Amino acid sequence: SASAELAALTPSTGQTGVVDEDSDAFLTLRGTDASLNIFNLTAAQWNSASFGKTRVIDVPVGARVLINVAGETMGALSGSVSFGAAGCANSFTCGDASDYASNVMVNYYQATSIVMGAFEHEGSMIAPLAAMTVTGGVINGQAALASVVSSSGFEFHLRADNGADFSDLLSSEP
Repeated sequence: SASAELAALTPSTGQTGVVDEDSDAFLTLRGTDASLNIFNLTAAQWNSASFGKTRVIDVPVGARVLINVAGETMGALSGSVSFGAAGCANSFTCGDASDYASNVMVNYYQATSIVMGAFEHEGSMIAPLAAMTVTGGVINGQAALASVVSSSGFEFHLRADNGADFSDLLSSEP
């Protein structure tokens, strides 16, 4: 229920993030709110089928980031989630993940299937309906999934400082 409720949030003025770039190589998400930035994306925007896609999140350090991704099938083959200021995607001078990842939640609220391979997922993820199949790569954050089949060195790094708290946005305890 928490996943569906987060997906249905109506952001306050200034909290809606924008997509600055959407290509095969980069997806750049930019938000300016110092406390909360919400991005509503489609699976087509988030997914990468074969080429490594860098998903750059450009928000103020310390701001919480909620990325709601609509769609039943997710695929991330190679690529990563990176953080940084304007121009990061083009100059590869992204910010340190530890400054941002603890405040990021990707909500795959409709996903029933997630396939990841050689993908670096910074921040936590929630996909309560999804069966995830992973080969190589890592999730640096908390993960809530229906099931996981892992092979070839995929790693889950549950870190005490990863996993933004969004309970204040929910009508009841998750």
